[in-house]
Amino acid sequence: MGGGVNFDPDQISDDRVRRAFQYWDSLRDGREMPMRTDIDPEAITPILPFVLLVDVLEDPLDFRFRLAGTDVVDRYGQELTGHRLSEIDVDGQYEAIFAEYRLTVDRRKPELFTESFCRDDGRYVSYARLLCPLSKDGWRIDMLFGVQVALSRSHLPSPTGVHRI
Repeated sequence: MGGGVNFDPDQISDDRVRRAFQYWDSLRDGREMPMRTDIDPEAITPILPFVLLVDVLEDPLDFRFRLAGTDVVDRYGQELTGHRLSEIDVDGQYEAIFAEYRLTVDRRKPELFTESFCRDDGRYVSYARLLCPLSKDGWRIDMLFGVQVALSRSHLPSPTGVHRI
């Protein structure tokens, strides 16, 4: 992957995140980014519980979950599929999470984020989220592909340029 990503692909410690990035990168086939139709769920069966497919909406900018894997839904405690990011209760983290999605669209590159916070219900949450752009026409980013995986406190990644909110 060329310059501009906010992480070193060779330093991704979580196998699920690494597999998602490698899969996305393999689909590019010389293009800046793959299309949604390039994604074959059967090719990523082991990471499907962690996968996100998110429509990029315009005027105003928002993000609608086309698919949220079972692990992601279980950890949020609510169904995300079909809902916009602006409609989901994210324990006061909406602005930070929206900024991550927007940054991925603006930079036109995969972005890796880690976040840790205490939920409104008192549970500590720590996760890594990889977001990768997709485009039907090769220019306009109309969807994001990625994974969101829970991290334990003892397995937080070392500083690698990963965005932390």
